[in-house]
This record gives sequence, C-alpha cells and structure tokens, in this order.
Amino acid sequence: MVFSFRVDKVTLADGAVVSVPADGMTVFIGPNNSGKSKLLEDLAGHLANYPGPPATPRWVSRVDVECEGTSEDLLQYLHSVGLVPRVRPDGQTAYPLQGRGSIPGDETGIAEHTLTSCWNSGTYGQIAPLLLSAQWTGDRLHDQTSAQPPNPIYPRL
Repeated sequence: MVFSFRVDKVTLADGAVVSVPADGMTVFIGPNNSGKSKLLEDLAGHLANYPGPPATPRWVSRVDVECEGTSEDLLQYLHSVGLVPRVRPDGQTAYPLQGRGSIPGDETGIAEHTLTSCWNSGTYGQIAPLLLSAQWTGDRLHDQTSAQPPNPIYPRL
C-alpha cells in the first residue's frame, strides 16, 4: 500500500513560500496575537476548499499538496488505522469519521464513493478533515528522540 497526502508548500500573503519537509515538522513561532492560529485556520481552509482558496484568506494565499497512491490505497489506509466501513440506512457504504476529523453534523460518515471520487479528482474539500488527520498523525508524531528517560531516584527509608 502506497498512500500519502501532505502539504508540500504554503505561499503566504506577502509572497513568502514555506516548503514543508516531507519527513519533519514546520513550526510557526511568534508572540501572542501574532497570527499563528489564524495561519493554521487559513491553511485548513485552503485544504477544505482545495484546489480553490477559502472565502476569506488572511495569511495564506496558496497551498500546494503532494499525494501518492490510488483510491484503493486510500481505502486500505483507512482500514489500517481502524476506520472500517459500515452500511448506512440508505444502503451506501460509509466510513464513520466522528472523532477523527469528521465533517461537523455528519453522523453517518462519508460515503465510500465520495472518498474515492474526491481522491481521484484531486478535489479534497469533502475529505479534507480525514486528510488533515492523516497528515498530523501516525508516523509523523512518533517519538524520534534518542534520549533515554532518567532513572528515578527513590529516597531510602
């Protein structure tokens, strides 16, 4: 299975381009009220409307993504992280995404044909919450430090 979705480049409103490393993290730092949260909201808004911009972008003017794999690979990925489909009352197969970046108010999950159609067409708006979850979890967040925890020292009684 070869499935990946990642933010590749973020173009800011002032023209600066932030290249996001494939195997690392990008950290935005600044004082309180400097716009860090708004930048992340803009980034999520771009992905929710991909390939178009959100309604009112403030800090981000463009987002480029990099994807790999087929829609079948996407479905296999969902199974590998424990999201198994269920049959909705309307007879459609859907993935229950509550608690995993689901679309607000969508208690029935996202239909499998919607997932595969969005992936194949490169329009990620409807599946952006799922893809964001994939972007920020799994191998990207495992502990990469080499430090060993200190041995606890207990007082002798």
